[in-house]
Amino acid sequence: MRTRDKSATVRQLSKVRLREELHEKLQRDAEGKGTTLNAALTERLERSFLIEETLGGGADALRIAVIFGLAGQQAAHFEGHPEWSGSGEWQRDPVCYETAALAVVRELWRFHPSRTGWAWREWFSRAWSFVAGVLAPSATRTELEELRPFVEIQDFEAGRRHARGEVTI
Repeated sequence: MRTRDKSATVRQLSKVRLREELHEKLQRDAEGKGTTLNAALTERLERSFLIEETLGGGADALRIAVIFGLAGQQAAHFEGHPEWSGSGEWQRDPVCYETAALAVVRELWRFHPSRTGWAWREWFSRAWSFVAGVLAPSATRTELEELRPFVEIQDFEAGRRHARGEVTI
């Protein structure tokens, strides 16, 4: 017996109830993309599953993304630009972006699996070394030896590889 390709099968749902506000958002999204409401809804549902699968359940990664966004928006308000919050304009401002990045670092450390046994100074040193490697990828071996008191060479080298595009994450 031949098996059927279920990815091509389309099923019609008899009733889906949506709040009016959500329906209007979906309708605007569909119109903005030049597609049907059904196509916009299907695309959003498929994307939500893809995000979940990619993030391995997603709760932790989603929390980090939310912290990044909220911290950046708060920084924009603090810097006198509340209008940047909704548009994402705060991401182009160095102070707002750095504030958001630091909030993420703080949150990552808060949930570090071996936080109790691993000194924060060592963790920060490793992060600093990696960033230094990204920003100074052309350092010579002699210069690296001079940096040894300040950076972890393995993490510095990892940063260099990242800057050269040898590693994507």
